[in-house]
Amino acid sequence: MFDAFGQILNRQVSLYLNLNGNSVIDFKENSKKESICEFFGEIRSINPGKTIVIILDNFSSHRAKDTTRFTEENGIVLVFLPPCSPDLESN
Repeated sequence: MFDAFGQILNRQVSLYLNLNGNSVIDFKENSKKESICEFFGEIRSINPGKTIVIILDNFSSHRAKDTTRFTEENGIVLVFLPPCSPDLESN
């Protein structure tokens, strides 16, 4: 399961690939913590009862208190890439 964020046509592309459930792709106007939580909510809603692990870089909205609180309350595990490891990022 992976989470990749990139910019296409002035939109943020959010992609969640699930090996054992339903994958999600969405195009947000930004990658603020509210948009991230909304996207994580979409992942949770179409994968009820599933274990969800999301791999992220250390972007500030990924590590925001609101984001981590939301994921904890919704049973989503966040795994962060080590800092300064561009070789592990999807870019």
